[in-house]
Amino acid sequence: MPSMTFLPFGSISIPCYNGIGRVMNSEGSFWMDINPTEKDRRATMISLNLSDNGEMAGNYYATYFGYAAVKQRKEIAGVPGRKKLSRKTESLHHFWTITSYERTGEDDLSKPLVENWCSVNGVRSGRNNISYSTRFLSAGTETNPFKTDTRMFPVDFAVPLDESITIVIDFPESFEVASMPDQVGLAIPKAGGRYIFGSQVMGNKLTGK
Repeated sequence: MPSMTFLPFGSISIPCYNGIGRVMNSEGSFWMDINPTEKDRRATMISLNLSDNGEMAGNYYATYFGYAAVKQRKEIAGVPGRKKLSRKTESLHHFWTITSYERTGEDDLSKPLVENWCSVNGVRSGRNNISYSTRFLSAGTETNPFKTDTRMFPVDFAVPLDESITIVIDFPESFEVASMPDQVGLAIPKAGGRYIFGSQVMGNKLTGK
């Protein structure tokens, strides 16, 4: 399995999290629960500056922990060269033009993987000197993974998923925020998951997370 190459010491591949495992030693054997010790965790920080002409430029930092780092290292290995990787990233972020790309922690499997893009993306202008910007500045999910009409078993991602995105936009004094996205808080029963979104404006800085 290719992803095994990128697993840190002491971790097992996601398909092995099937609930229980068999322990065999000199004293006999027994069943034991297999519980993940790592999450599939990704933290994204997007810091942008909005110019008077409506262009946004800034940095996109993505830090991958646990199984998210395993998957991203596998993704990087499958795209030869940083230039091709930047082009693939641009294809996922349709409004971006990537001007530089760096990453750290790629070879040390015991540490998080960090990627940093410098990018430029435009803001759509509308009528009456109003400009619009999408809050979906990260790639997001392109297809719905739950396509079956009937579900026979509970959804099990094997390991907990944890993703956080923080967006900070500095805008000129000549701009003012006309409207903000609604605050959102959603939760799945039995602590199955939650989604929280909030935003605020302080001075000339807009923050959403």
